[in-house]
Amino acid sequence: MKATIARWGIEFDPNATARCHEQAKIGWNCDCLPCRNFLALDKSAFSSAALDLLERLGVDYKKPAEVYHNARLENGLHNYGGWFHFVGKIESGADALKQIGDTPCEGTFELEQLGEHFQFGFSNCLGLVRESFRDQSLIQLEFSTNARWVLRDSEPS
Repeated sequence: MKATIARWGIEFDPNATARCHEQAKIGWNCDCLPCRNFLALDKSAFSSAALDLLERLGVDYKKPAEVYHNARLENGLHNYGGWFHFVGKIESGADALKQIGDTPCEGTFELEQLGEHFQFGFSNCLGLVRESFRDQSLIQLEFSTNARWVLRDSEPS
């Protein structure tokens, strides 16, 4: 399939992506308190538009390759980042990763808003690719989201 999503033209295979996600386990190999909170958030970690996009791409929202906690914000929400992989290729639009210096795949991300607290971008720089995705042409979907604390455990500051 082909689509224009925000500033990117992409070609993607949602069926192949779904098959890869079916073989992967839920989570991303971290059991720290902020990651447990993100997992407990379930769908509420994502905007409805983000969930629609993930479903369209064949991505299982419960199976990101990575999630990390950045900070507790002044408004009480927590900022998380992370990424998913899906089968496809970027046909047009600048990579979301703005490279800094000479080191490939290091830099800052220029993301697009998708809902009130969710941003995303597509990149060709891949990290922590799960075994089920090996030997596929992949795009990395980077995200940033602001979400509430739902665990009874004390929030990190």
